[in-house]
Amino acid sequence: MVADHYQKLSGHRPSLKFFKADYRDKQAMTAVLEAYESPLGFALDPIESPIPRRSKITGVIHFAAHKAVGESIKQPLKYYANNVSGLIDFCSLLGDFGVKNFVFSSSATVYGTVADIGVPLREEYCSQDRTVFVDDDGKQKVQQSGCSGLTNPYGRTKWMCEAILNDLAHADPEWKITALRYFNPIGCDESGLLGEDPRDAATNLMPIVLRVITGRQPILNIYGDDYDTKDGTAVRDYIHVTDLARGHLAALKSRTDKGFKVYNLGTGTGHSVLEVVAAMEQVSNRKIPTQLVGRREGDVGMCVAKPNRAQEELGWRTEKSLETCCRDVWRFLELDRVAKEEALAKASTVKEALASDLTKNDAMITVSPVEEISATEPTAQETLTTEPLANESLAIAALATVSLAMETVAKEVIIANDMLTKETNPEEAMSLV
Repeated sequence: MVADHYQKLSGHRPSLKFFKADYRDKQAMTAVLEAYESPLGFALDPIESPIPRRSKITGVIHFAAHKAVGESIKQPLKYYANNVSGLIDFCSLLGDFGVKNFVFSSSATVYGTVADIGVPLREEYCSQDRTVFVDDDGKQKVQQSGCSGLTNPYGRTKWMCEAILNDLAHADPEWKITALRYFNPIGCDESGLLGEDPRDAATNLMPIVLRVITGRQPILNIYGDDYDTKDGTAVRDYIHVTDLARGHLAALKSRTDKGFKVYNLGTGTGHSVLEVVAAMEQVSNRKIPTQLVGRREGDVGMCVAKPNRAQEELGWRTEKSLETCCRDVWRFLELDRVAKEEALAKASTVKEALASDLTKNDAMITVSPVEEISATEPTAQETLTTEPLANESLAIAALATVSLAMETVAKEVIIANDMLTKETNPEEAMSLV
């Protein structure tokens, strides 16, 4: 996908390498940094004056936190261990290699109940140091360090991380640390080729809206309609992911000063849950069923950014509207649907094979790139060890999924079929895909 993108632009393709590792794994992360280490000569007495390590890496963006508010309330230690302890060790390692340009993905959650004051939030309302500023009413105000009313462990981990990074920048003035307080990212790349596909149960509004609109979830729960907002539902500042990405590039490139600095990344405009639902219904021409339920623990009624600082100091501002966000999401869903329909059409011969083979005991189904199906005992070269499937339905789903994947994988895939001991309707098998 990346190659196609740059080929169309006739531009230089950047070198991209992916390393799969837990950022808390010091050995693995050290290996990554060593791969980009710059030689700095030698020392006459390396014991007395060791040569500092240096890396060709000029900046790091940290996205490695757990981020579900509800989960953080149920599993706080998981969040403190990964988000806080992990950050400390990671920054220490980066410092050893002289990598001191650091962008941290923070969150508007750090504003806590201050978000409910009914006006767009300034960075000064949640400060790591004593701050004197002129508010929107023209009056000079003094904000002591700290924040009040944090409503969940996730928000507290982000606040703690900001405090740690601020202290690090004070202790070592070589660090340039930028904390970006995200508001509510939504949307997809406008090409429709990149979109969101949560691995775990989604808790944010837009992924759940998409599950409902595609039929994977029957109804959208609206948590509370008694907030002090225009329609009673919670109001958030929704920012397109492309605008958010541009904000990170601006943070890496545009800051000329060092030290710790915080910026809001948001549009400055709030939209309620019902407004988001209406916008998605309009672009999709589909009705989204909803039901009102009680407020969700840890939520606030309103959270909207005042993004002026990022506009003035980083030269960054949002370009995309809520409608654009929804249109890009819908374009991704439509292209994804078309791709799946094409895959189903190509799987028709495998569907016919399943009809005759699903009733055979202890069979091995071999799927080749040219869609040749056999039900024979495996050879030594063909056997792929798999765990027994939990039940018949899962076995059928796995076999049907193989038929869809073969065009992409382009190599033999062997699936153990030990569980299929009863006669099964092949139409039902394909409907599980």
